[in-house]
Amino acid sequence: MSAPRGYSKLALLAPLLGILLSLYAVYVEHKSHADHSYEALCDINATFSCSKVFSSEYGRLLSYWGLVEANSPLDRPNAEYGAILYTTMFLFMKVIRFSFSDDLLLLMSVFSLLSSVYLGYILYFVLKDACIVCISTYIVNICMFIAIVGRRRAVKNSSNSNNTNTNSSSSKGGKGY
Repeated sequence: MSAPRGYSKLALLAPLLGILLSLYAVYVEHKSHADHSYEALCDINATFSCSKVFSSEYGRLLSYWGLVEANSPLDRPNAEYGAILYTTMFLFMKVIRFSFSDDLLLLMSVFSLLSSVYLGYILYFVLKDACIVCISTYIVNICMFIAIVGRRRAVKNSSNSNNTNTNSSSSKGGKGY
């Protein structure tokens, strides 16, 4: 059963926008490390500076939390992991389907939402910044969560109404299919 058109569009657009934002963030971080005079489009002023956020210790959470060693192959920018997450979610929504893919999508969406809350707290209260790219990814994560929950509800409601219709026709002497 397919989801309503609005959820399907949101489910398509949100991860694609997430991929673009993540790739831009990776570009900005690499460019600002290579060229200290580089000024990204998202660096508006001292308070609105994405490159400051991307190059902070929080820009690589796995090493910040001590889950991987700094400068190890897995010590990658958050944005690289974001690009992987958004690509995986897009593929699970549009290409790869299996019995528990919707459950996996919901789990990934909740993870991205919790990450947004944590990183939003760091952004506002610790770094005292307003990174436009970061805030945009938080909005993407909210939209993805809404799309995934909406799709799940629509499919569940649709299958429930199909079961109700089937049961009604069976009880009335119909064939039930």
